[in-house]
Amino acid sequence: MHLVLASLALAVANAHYVWQTNDGKETVISFSEAAGQPGNKHVLQAIAPILSGAVTPLDNSTQRLEFAERDGEATGVLAAPLPGGAAAVEAAAPYGQFKVGDDLVDLKYYTSASVASKPNDWFAIQDALKNELEVTIRDPYQATPVVPYDVGVEDKARAGDQCPHGSPTVDGDACVIAVVRFKGQNFDGAVNVTTFDASGAELRTSQADDGVVVVRAPGGAVFARVNYREAAPKGGLPVDHWATTYAKIDRGADVTEGSLFCDAVAKNRGCCLACGYKGHDDGSCTKVLPAEASETYCESLTAPSQRGCCSYCGHAWSASKSACVEA
Repeated sequence: MHLVLASLALAVANAHYVWQTNDGKETVISFSEAAGQPGNKHVLQAIAPILSGAVTPLDNSTQRLEFAERDGEATGVLAAPLPGGAAAVEAAAPYGQFKVGDDLVDLKYYTSASVASKPNDWFAIQDALKNELEVTIRDPYQATPVVPYDVGVEDKARAGDQCPHGSPTVDGDACVIAVVRFKGQNFDGAVNVTTFDASGAELRTSQADDGVVVVRAPGGAVFARVNYREAAPKGGLPVDHWATTYAKIDRGADVTEGSLFCDAVAKNRGCCLACGYKGHDDGSCTKVLPAEASETYCESLTAPSQRGCCSYCGHAWSASKSACVEA
């Protein structure tokens, strides 16, 4: 116990955090200063005895994560096997009473490394995640067609956004959505989200309003961190919540540019496939399939100026030609 206490004192003094990654076959936990990087084996013992985690595939069959320290490594990590596929993956280390600076707090660490095979998977994933504070990174453009898919949050511009509203990329970075939730609901108010690249280097910090902000991320691994200090309950201590997350951004060139999708739209007479429209010989677009894109985007295509024509690919309705044309 003395070793654990001494290790945690060192960890907090050097701003260590709990990080988690996911390669599809296993999830790895580290306790370190740099995002996603292995830490000191001895410092790892500060969280190893109190760490717990779970994986919940989309069939809602939650399984406990069985962590084990890797033997023979100079640096310390804990690893647990995964079933693979889309799933909510998370862990927590509720340390308890600890002095941070001049304040005595109830210190809690959380981390997650969930995987979605398509954007709409986030509805099930966010319902399965049980940590008190959580941050997730969701890519609404992760699959062709590149239109704003619904990832479980409202599609609108926010002051802290790092990308123009509706832009899939900026200067080669992917535009993705960071979502902060507290006790099962989107965070009520403002909270800062800090992102990091695969090497653990800090990228940017933005304020998430009501728990949502668009952030820029390079391709590959990206991490995020949030902190919230909850007011002390009667007779208790303030709760210092720290949450981190990991995501892998992998769109591919065709997905980033959307060329394959727009080629398919052109063959569909300009009618939007992502919103379930089929093009007909008379030039009309009729809705024949459920929408896969976001509700906001698909609703915009019901306007008289669109009538199902794909605005993402530059198509609009022409009354004179009774067909979708390139605007």
